[in-house]
Amino acid sequence: LKEHSITALPIYDVQSGEKIRGAFRLVVDESWSPSKLSIWSLDVWKDGWFEVQDVGSQIIAAATEAKAGEIVVDYCAGNGGKTLALASFMHEDGAGRGQEEKIGGLIIAHDIVDERLRQLKGSFNRVGLDLDYSSEVPSKVKVVTTLDPKITLGQSMADVVLVDGPCSSTGVLRRRPSQRFKLDKSEIVEKFPLLQSSILQQGSELVNVGGRLIY
Repeated sequence: LKEHSITALPIYDVQSGEKIRGAFRLVVDESWSPSKLSIWSLDVWKDGWFEVQDVGSQIIAAATEAKAGEIVVDYCAGNGGKTLALASFMHEDGAGRGQEEKIGGLIIAHDIVDERLRQLKGSFNRVGLDLDYSSEVPSKVKVVTTLDPKITLGQSMADVVLVDGPCSSTGVLRRRPSQRFKLDKSEIVEKFPLLQSSILQQGSELVNVGGRLIY
């Protein structure tokens, strides 16, 4: 990044003052111009060394405390940003363990829009995640989607279920000011609460005894 006049600075939690694990803010100097060089054109991005994501999304993924050896379901995976963050946390946890301990793990990405899940495969390949569910390599975090016919979401199957449900998108107004003109009061007050409640109930049924449901 420094070769392209970009500096990665740590991000700190507002309340605790502690560094947010794996989260960095990219700062460019005056010589850098997006018209000359896009973040997504950098070899370090193409090679899977980092993912561009809001801090809020990274905090949500960190809140799961996903560990190596666990089965994790990203129930509303969307474009897969949090799925990649979960894989990073689990890989980091496994890398710090001894050979006698459980390493690897399984992440299942689910979304009602199949096309989103198809697009995820390109992101998974870019960062080098293991997409072969039948792989016998125990050290790798395996990531699959519910498009895989071998994958079935069943009751009490997961150690962790992350539900980042559909919402009003007011959290992105800073980036997309025009979103405010698309807001509908009835959706915010009636539609989304009912929809999120239904999705949360579905997700909760996947959590094993002693597991974690993050909403």
